Amino acid sequence: MRIPTRVFEPNIFCLHRLDQQHAEIRETYQSLEEAILAGQGMAGIAEAADSLVQMILLHFSHEELFLEKLSFPILQRQRSANAEITAQLFAIEDGLRQEKPAAVFQLLLLIHDWIKEHMQRECEEFDGPFPGKQLHGIPA
Repeated sequence: MRIPTRVFEPNIFCLHRLDQQHAEIRETYQSLEEAILAGQGMAGIAEAADSLVQMILLHFSHEELFLEKLSFPILQRQRSANAEITAQLFAIEDGLRQEKPAAVFQLLLLIHDWIKEHMQRECEEFDGPFPGKQLHGIPA
């Protein structure tokens, strides 16, 4: 697994940048789905899956830095949730290295659920509830 190197990029400490990352995660998720549907083979699918994992790990680090900078009260809860998902991502990446097709589908399911739950929670915590709003293409 590569280590995220963009942790120190400028302007990470803003909600707008985190929203951009959410959109990038959704696009990367869709790229993985497209790789599967196009029958790219395990090598192409694993590359798309790795990109998705890296994007999420980068987002976690940026999000935690953002919450820490603002002394936001959900920081510890978010760190715990991120640690749990990160552990699952490491296990999935191990399966991808072993070229286990089930690992790809575990990743898709994990990230689909994470996107839906995470985006909904952030809308409520940062912006207030948005009933019926679509969150980066996933209905709330």
